[in-house]
Amino acid sequence: MISGDVVIVASLMVYVCGYQVGFGPIAWLLISEIFPLDVRGQALAIAVVSNFVANGILSLCAASMLDWSDAGTFGIFLALDIYAIYFIWRYVPETKGLTLEEITAEKKHAAP
Repeated sequence: MISGDVVIVASLMVYVCGYQVGFGPIAWLLISEIFPLDVRGQALAIAVVSNFVANGILSLCAASMLDWSDAGTFGIFLALDIYAIYFIWRYVPETKGLTLEEITAEKKHAAP
């Protein structure tokens, strides 16, 4: 019989592997494409630091939030996910099939 610990570790490994070949790289790909070439280095640095700071804050707060309320904690995460989907749909440009130069030119053309 397989112990519960083995099932948990195996499930976690399957999740991490699936995440890393699916949704995981999207944030890194997006920030590498979205910024203009002239500020890309600085913008990537700010985006990466912001990402890790947000992950750290969430990691520090998640346990105490779960002590408060499981449903409330995941309700907050659901609300943030819904807002993220809206934000991406509304403000993140489609870059599929475009070169970096085309993306930069399109951004300059769309700027007010």
